[in-house]
Amino acid sequence: ESFIDMYFNNFFSLDDFYYVEKDNKPISMLLSVPYNYCYNEKLYPFAYLSGILTKEEYRKRGLCEELIKNTLNSLYKKDYLLCGLIAASNDLVSYYKKFSFNDCCFGEKGVFTKKQINNVLVDNYVLEEHKGYFFNDLLPLVTKKENSISHTKQTLNLYNEKPYLSFVVGYQYTSRAMAIGIKKKDCFEVLDISYH
Repeated sequence: ESFIDMYFNNFFSLDDFYYVEKDNKPISMLLSVPYNYCYNEKLYPFAYLSGILTKEEYRKRGLCEELIKNTLNSLYKKDYLLCGLIAASNDLVSYYKKFSFNDCCFGEKGVFTKKQINNVLVDNYVLEEHKGYFFNDLLPLVTKKENSISHTKQTLNLYNEKPYLSFVVGYQYTSRAMAIGIKKKDCFEVLDISYH
């Protein structure tokens, strides 16, 4: 509940909230969260669709389909180049493809030791724990990585308090990637990683 409260406190605005209502109450909704998309060394707005849901008693009536179509039309009018989402299940991957979404990346969740992660890194790259998220330091690297999606200052604020920790994959103090996780004894659980 604390994470959900923090999430909505950081990102909720009526401009980014899309819904279908009945009896003056939202019955199907989603939240669009702004990120950056890099192309030709310029950053463009990228919409991350989250919290897509319909109240149980109103499901299987096409409400979510109506909601997503209206949202995509609205985002297009706001000059968003792209939008993305993370499907909660494999069944939903097929559902979202109806709206022209496609698989773009795959990841492995889990709890890892620093040694396990360092074993898969090459060229003397190491995982280092850092305090703070130094967005301004990473920004020049973001703009050199074509077709990448990166955090904004606002989205990084979501993790800017305990128990979240930031880690950097670096080489000779040069940042190459950033991971956010939760420390668990000598391991940390990877929640989010952004490569630059």
